[in-house]
Amino acid sequence: MLAKRNPLCPICNEINGCAIASTGDLQAQCWCKQQNISIDVIAKVPESERNQSCICMNCAGNFALESSD
Repeated sequence: MLAKRNPLCPICNEINGCAIASTGDLQAQCWCKQQNISIDVIAKVPESERNQSCICMNCAGNFALESSD
């Protein structure tokens, strides 16, 4: 099974650095498999992009910090 190959973060439109998005291989090793991304961060993703595009490490970390303040 292949994932949608979208290299851009749906929040900032920068390269998301996701190995799965880059290769289309759901079994690829990627930083995102080890990351817990909060519901607040996921809520920033436009509805049309949810479960379609990977959030970049920068947005995942920065918005998670904002949410915990």
